[in-house]
Amino acid sequence: MKKYKPSDFHPFDAYKNKEIKNFFAVSLITFAYRNFFKAKQIEKLDLTRQFFNSKDYDDNEKKIAFIKQNSDIAFNALLDYIIISLTFENYMKAKLLLNEFVIHEVNKTKNEQLFKAQKKRPIEIIELNSNEEKNFTELKETTLNYSTLLNNKNYIKYFNIDDNSIKYLQSLNRKRNELHLYMSEKIEFGNSIFDNLNRLKKIVEIDFAVLHNSIMDMSEFNNGNKIPIKK
Repeated sequence: MKKYKPSDFHPFDAYKNKEIKNFFAVSLITFAYRNFFKAKQIEKLDLTRQFFNSKDYDDNEKKIAFIKQNSDIAFNALLDYIIISLTFENYMKAKLLLNEFVIHEVNKTKNEQLFKAQKKRPIEIIELNSNEEKNFTELKETTLNYSTLLNNKNYIKYFNIDDNSIKYLQSLNRKRNELHLYMSEKIEFGNSIFDNLNRLKKIVEIDFAVLHNSIMDMSEFNNGNKIPIKK
């Protein structure tokens, strides 16, 4: 079986060849999956939830001790928002790519009509005038803005992510976008937050894995092992 690496191709090659498209989709999902579990709020989700719902949480001395022992959760809060956002941004772009949509931005000076349309809905590869020549001169090197994917129902419908998770991802993205105003570390606890994080975790553990493995099954390349599906 073939073994590829991203540097073997130009990103636009994904629009020319199904095998390369599948490779890029798998690469996006693999990177997203691996990085998601580096978020401290995910790594310590069960531990934090268990403490929050225990009698120890009402004991100030034990609460302070727990916070000191797990201070990395607060100190890495902003980094966690970035990691989780990047995780789902990659997944969404992989889903769009697999549905034959363009994930790169249309250059306004090359095709103003498609540029405007892309703000409202996904653009199919076949809509590009440059598709016939396969040079894709209408596209920029930059990919779609994550906020566009998160806040437009015409994009959201392709991701198969529940409404509550979308709303929570939107809130994390807003916090991430406050980076230039971020002057202190802070973290919020609560069962609603734990539920949201757990839902995201299940999506990564099951939906990411199923999609990743199904692409591997239909492709000729071999770029590592399949992702174990957690029940």
